[in-house]
Amino acid sequence: MTDLTVLKYNGYQVEGLPWSLWFANMFIAVEKGMVDYFPRNVIEVSNDLERHADKLVKLEDNLLLRYPSYEYFFVSPKHPKLVKRLYTGLLRMLDSGELKTYFDKHYNHRRALELATDPNRKIFELENPGIKQTFENPLWSQSQAPLRAYLAARAAE
Repeated sequence: MTDLTVLKYNGYQVEGLPWSLWFANMFIAVEKGMVDYFPRNVIEVSNDLERHADKLVKLEDNLLLRYPSYEYFFVSPKHPKLVKRLYTGLLRMLDSGELKTYFDKHYNHRRALELATDPNRKIFELENPGIKQTFENPLWSQSQAPLRAYLAARAAE
């Protein structure tokens, strides 16, 4: 589900372009005052700002749009054993602490967690109609039991 679809679903009046055109042009559009702002994923925003450091654009300091989203592994339907191995491997990494260690060593993930939990930001909780599985506390590194139960169930299938 695209950001545009989620925003429209939640009542925001938004316009957009196909992603390839949108991404290249939005930084320029903000810099030139054609639009006031546009949303970016908290995991990607640091790289985006670095990539567009030549433009007069900055991260907004006070607001956060938050809605469920997935990180994907794409696996051919011809390889169901690989899907099971991925669930099993993620479960093992979660149980050993390796998964948290892996995420903690990557700046973008550390920064994303800081942004998503910043108590000084006004958070707008949005619904994502395309998400079927959600967790009460999506910050799995702070509450691992729901993720563990989910991974264990999938690994056992």
